Amino acid sequence: MELHFAYELTNTPMSLFAGTMMHKANKSALTKAITFGSVETAAAQSQLHTFIVIVDGGAMLHHVQWLKHAQFSDVLQQYVTYIHSRYGQSAVIVFDGYLCGATTKDHEHRRRGQKSVRISPDILLTVTTPVPADQYAFLANVNNKVQFIALLSSSLKTAGFVVIQAEADADTDIVEAALERSIAGNSVAVAADDTDILVLLMYHLSDDMNDVCLVSQSRSKKTGNFKETSIRQVQQKIGKQACKQLLAVHAIGGCDTTSAIFGIGKGTVLKRLCQGTHYVRLTSVLQDRNSQLDEVIAAGLELLVALYGGKQDETLTLLRYRMYCRMVTDSLSRLKPQRLPPTEHAAKFHVMRTHLQAVRWSTLNSRALDPCDWGWRISDNDELTPIMTDQPVAPEDLLNVIQCKCKSSCTSNLCSCKKNGLHCVTACANCHGDSCLNVDKSTQHETADADSYSDCECGDDTADADDNCSQNWYYFDSDDWDLEEIVV
Repeated sequence: MELHFAYELTNTPMSLFAGTMMHKANKSALTKAITFGSVETAAAQSQLHTFIVIVDGGAMLHHVQWLKHAQFSDVLQQYVTYIHSRYGQSAVIVFDGYLCGATTKDHEHRRRGQKSVRISPDILLTVTTPVPADQYAFLANVNNKVQFIALLSSSLKTAGFVVIQAEADADTDIVEAALERSIAGNSVAVAADDTDILVLLMYHLSDDMNDVCLVSQSRSKKTGNFKETSIRQVQQKIGKQACKQLLAVHAIGGCDTTSAIFGIGKGTVLKRLCQGTHYVRLTSVLQDRNSQLDEVIAAGLELLVALYGGKQDETLTLLRYRMYCRMVTDSLSRLKPQRLPPTEHAAKFHVMRTHLQAVRWSTLNSRALDPCDWGWRISDNDELTPIMTDQPVAPEDLLNVIQCKCKSSCTSNLCSCKKNGLHCVTACANCHGDSCLNVDKSTQHETADADSYSDCECGDDTADADDNCSQNWYYFDSDDWDLEEIVV
């Protein structure tokens, strides 16, 4: 039975995916775990004017409430005034790049698009275009957002601000701009509320650079202030070793381009992988651009075993089986297969995506490595989509179990079981192998006492035109498993 747990036994790797979408990570949980206990001060507006402030332009778009019954020229002036007043004339604004071909953020953009209740139609934008009533619906349309960023960038440059247009995701460009000015001896702040940026700054800020302050663009719900966090103080709090592991820790636990691991929070990932020195080498492998594929997979699989509380010499297959047995013993309700670790075939692609993202962060290069070599593929609509696995959901002996759907006594060759010289089994849709005349009489006494054992629900039924029977998939395709569903 243990060997069967090398297969997912579900339609998708449920520990990593919900349907076709990767599990969404709660990135803010990592921010809380990292900054817990550190001193956060209120950022005074006058003080920020003494800094060079690197502004996350994508987030800033939503922090200015557009005027009603106005033209876009008025809105552009709103942003110029807001930045000058809030961050000073030396502010540097960095915008995300869009329409640059397939990227690893396509998956996250698709998720956000599905959540957008309202999306504005395409609008041909000029400075004299009337401002739409719904700002968020307008910005939810990528074509509209691209046009607006182009107009806003031009206005900001005219007003004397430095504007950086990233090729794709702006996080690496924001951090790179901050580090360049910090190493030159300037006082630098970064205006952003993104965990990715916090992690990147903690990894890259070195002792020969000035401290960088991370300033929130949103007011605290508790105090109403804009929080300011010293990157140097947080580095000292968690230690240099943990800082150098953060990229792999963040990526393997889930970010915009990797899946969250069902049931394992970001704080747990940080705690388990940053305790002691054992996992330092493994996280370093995931962050090293020169690591070979087999090295990356081996390191990543070992880290996943650790995250699930496995032993150092344990494989994911053995751990899946051992955890299943424990769940059967301890659980009083239906089992949830998503709580089991992924199979090695699914986990390796998660590890590959983790490596890709960690390398892009470590090199501050959003185009480092080819995604199609590291867990992604080009879909039919020319977007990058994550590869789930490269093996069947179940072994051949489970996939091709013959079962009937007869509503009669299964005595003729119209019954697919009878036709193939087989007895009916508990997986048969109606007779369940105990209420027809095609039962194995030698095991009848067993089935009579086996009410607690019912075979798995099977999906993708295709009725045979000749015999009202089907050759059915024999694996677990529901969100939950009954305690009795595994029959091997």
